Amino acid sequence: MRAASGTGALSLNAGGIEPGAVYTVDPSKVHLPAALANGPHRDSRWLLVVSCKDDCRHEYSATVLVVILSAKVQNYWARHDVLVEKGDGGTDQQCIAQADTVFPILKSDLLGTGTPRGGMFKDTLRQVRARI
Repeated sequence: MRAASGTGALSLNAGGIEPGAVYTVDPSKVHLPAALANGPHRDSRWLLVVSCKDDCRHEYSATVLVVILSAKVQNYWARHDVLVEKGDGGTDQQCIAQADTVFPILKSDLLGTGTPRGGMFKDTLRQVRARI
C-alpha cells in the first residue's frame, strides 16, 4: 500500500482494520436495511470502512461502520452517493459509495475475509464521510 499523503491512499496496518479499507465480504455477513435487503443476488459485497481510527483499533469495539460500494454507477447519483474511480480502494472498476447505507458490521466478519482490497484515497473517504 502506498504511504499516506494529502490525497494519497490510506496506509493499512498489518492484520488490523483501518478507516478507508475496502473489503470483499460474503453477502450473508451483510445485514442491509430492509429497503435494500430484497435486491438481486450477489456473490460478494464491497464494503468501505468509515469508522474513525479509534473505533477501528479499540479492542472492546466489536463493530465498525461501513458503507456499500455499488458497481451500478448509472443507477445512483443521489445526493448521498460518491463516485469512486477505478483503482481507488483496490476497486477494479468505477463504482459508487452509497453513504446513505451506513451500517455496523462485526470486525471479525471483515477480518475473516482476509486482507482488504486496498485503502481508499483520503479525499474520497472525506467525501463519503461528509455525506453520511
